[in-house]
Amino acid sequence: MLPNQAMLRYFLTDYRVFGMLLSASGVQVKQLGTIDTLKPAMLLWRVQVRNPSSNIQALSRSLYNALLAPFEKQLTGQQEIVVVTEGELSWLSFEAIAMAGPGNVILPITYAYDIKLLQLQRNFKIKNGRSVAFAPDYPSAPEASGIA
Repeated sequence: MLPNQAMLRYFLTDYRVFGMLLSASGVQVKQLGTIDTLKPAMLLWRVQVRNPSSNIQALSRSLYNALLAPFEKQLTGQQEIVVVTEGELSWLSFEAIAMAGPGNVILPITYAYDIKLLQLQRNFKIKNGRSVAFAPDYPSAPEASGIA
């Protein structure tokens, strides 16, 4: 990690969501909530973000409180956050969620699919001027009507 860079790695288990913050000052792991609470909010966010007339601000604030606020103090002053997600968390725009917060965590946010892959990407030297890129393809979100 660079001195003013932090990495947020999220883990989904069968019952809980955990976040791990890695920075120059150390590592912190926190339980962020239950799958039963956060998964419906993530699915609803994905549906609402596609509808320009929806009021997504309250839902984004709720996700901010669950996913970013527990690390807010440690993220303040960082110049970049690398977010590593899995599952339904990969559907979220952490930039949009950060904008719903009080303003302490709005900074460059980049994404990685895996910590080891990120390390390989950063150390990889392109010798022939060619590269290969992959992007995930997610199925349509299940209907989230009635989810609160």
